[in-house]
Amino acid sequence: MKKRKFLLGLSVLLLTILAGCGADSELTDVSQDIQTEINKDYSTELSEMNIMDIISVESDEEQQLSAQFSGTLYIMATKEDLQKLSSDVDFALNNVSFTAVKENSDDDFNLRYNNKTYFSVKKINVTDIDKVKITSDWSKKIIVALRNT
Repeated sequence: MKKRKFLLGLSVLLLTILAGCGADSELTDVSQDIQTEINKDYSTELSEMNIMDIISVESDEEQQLSAQFSGTLYIMATKEDLQKLSSDVDFALNNVSFTAVKENSDDDFNLRYNNKTYFSVKKINVTDIDKVKITSDWSKKIIVALRNT
């Protein structure tokens, strides 16, 4: 009787382990499906917001755009940099300064980029530009969202 209970317990343990191994691939598939849906939703959200592109530039670095752009450029900041970028740092494009984004306005938005949430802090309207060169004393990468208006 003891041997039967032992073998039954061992069988249940082995079945549990084998079932767990099979579930791993199913969990991976489900996780990938969820990530795909999140990316689809995010792309749709960016389109609805008229965000044409998000670029990362260094101060005084000229970056060519894929096509001519007319609309608004937004300086984006992480939560950690929000206060500093809102008040202490100036940004300019062709010697024209960016202006602060007003809270709760249409220009006040956030987006995800490289697994971080960024908030719009400064903006400038542009017409028919094909390259971006932002001057600033900011030492980190500058995240810029291009939005059709």
